[in-house]
Amino acid sequence: MKPYLVTLDIHGLIDWEKTNLQETALLDIRRDALKNLQSVTPSPPHTLEYRSVKKKMEGSVDYLLESHPLATVISLDDLLYRPHQARAVLSLSRFCGIGDGLGVGSKILGQTSRPGSRPVEEQLTALDAYPELVITDVGCFEGSQMEFTVKVLQQRGHRIGGIVTGIFTQEASQRLKDRCGLPSPDAPVVGCNYYPEITDWIEERDFYPCLGGVAVADSDGQVLEAPNGIGLPCRRPYLLPFADIRERASLMGTDAELINFSYRQIKRTIEVFRVLANARNMGTGVAFKDIKWLLKKPSFPYSGIKELDEMVEPRMPVVEYLERVLKYMK
Repeated sequence: MKPYLVTLDIHGLIDWEKTNLQETALLDIRRDALKNLQSVTPSPPHTLEYRSVKKKMEGSVDYLLESHPLATVISLDDLLYRPHQARAVLSLSRFCGIGDGLGVGSKILGQTSRPGSRPVEEQLTALDAYPELVITDVGCFEGSQMEFTVKVLQQRGHRIGGIVTGIFTQEASQRLKDRCGLPSPDAPVVGCNYYPEITDWIEERDFYPCLGGVAVADSDGQVLEAPNGIGLPCRRPYLLPFADIRERASLMGTDAELINFSYRQIKRTIEVFRVLANARNMGTGVAFKDIKWLLKKPSFPYSGIKELDEMVEPRMPVVEYLERVLKYMK
């Protein structure tokens, strides 16, 4: 049976020094969330902890640099998986549309810069000073983003000295071979955790509203900002009613089972924010205006449903908003 991969990373998104908590504070929540996920996946989730993935990547980068000592290492991840050898970042993200969470709203429309990053063209211009590049990224599942990256860099005259990914599949390997001519004798491709086939690969954060999800942007790739001055970029977490989770996360089950999974997972997210609020003695809860001080790269969970998206304002506690989402789901 093909594994269903989940990289465990939500603990890497919390500023633990500001919370006065230990990472173990989330263990029970994570355990319940993974059990919940198992109810809608074809096989038990196979988990990888983000720091172990990053450590393997750094070892592989060292190996590759032995034969390419003049190459500049760049990372496609600007947060958790950037190897210590990386001198630059090309911060890219897939994006989906502005409609509701089903249909067009859940389809991947293209590549853009990650929320909060400089436009792609500015990032590419900054890389022009480096003739030879080694590209690193946390994962390469079906290979479209890596293909896009390689072709864009080659068109600008860069030599690709190699690629290092934390997760790599046979599908991605074949795509890079057929469409990019990689690996080549001068440009190895290293997959630190290789899988011939997988059902899907999901970053754990994508199942937690405000922590992850796919970026929401207009047709030009301009990331949508949350309404009413919230000051956060919009993402669709991989839950109903925010996204089509059969398409986005390859989840299985009846409509009722997927609604139940999403409902329980939103409740797990509420628990996370209650833990954070209690640690900071925030009696009214963590408000949207405060979230950026406790989380790294937070976002607004966008649904495309007017009555949900437009009810928020900066002083509203995140828990209150998520509880309104649960009420809407009933």
